[in-house]
Amino acid sequence: MSFILKSLIERSNVIPLGARGIVKQTEKGKGSYLIYLHQGMNHIWRELHKRRIKVYVYIEIPEEELASAAQKKKP
Repeated sequence: MSFILKSLIERSNVIPLGARGIVKQTEKGKGSYLIYLHQGMNHIWRELHKRRIKVYVYIEIPEEELASAAQKKKP
């Protein structure tokens, strides 16, 4: 196991990804939504994939984004 992955797991089991956008991908009329992972952390993603470690994904929406979206909806 890589040193970085081992230290992350021992510390908190959380890998902060920073702000990410959501991208819509369409194929033959069907759409999927993707969240791209930071390429600078490919060594971690490879290690998780190689070891077939499953992960949980949580999405946190910042308050200012919610407030901004609410403002856009108002007539």
